Amino acid sequence: MPLHLILLAVGSVVMASLLLYLFRTIRFKKSCPTCGNPYPDRIARPKLMKLVPSKAYHCAACGKKYYQVGLIAKRTSLSI
Repeated sequence: MPLHLILLAVGSVVMASLLLYLFRTIRFKKSCPTCGNPYPDRIARPKLMKLVPSKAYHCAACGKKYYQVGLIAKRTSLSI
């Protein structure tokens, strides 16, 4: 099997995995993406996330950490 076909297959699997992860974790609300708790607690962000306009949250009900990414008017939650 030619090398370029192997690289294409590996790249496709990686891209599909990334899109599936983002599809499961991107939120358009402040509520927890796992349990739907509307009152999450704010937590400190890692230094890498300080480069992106975001807010970090922790759900006390299920223990999930997630980020609300985007502009202040329109934010998107990214669960980790």
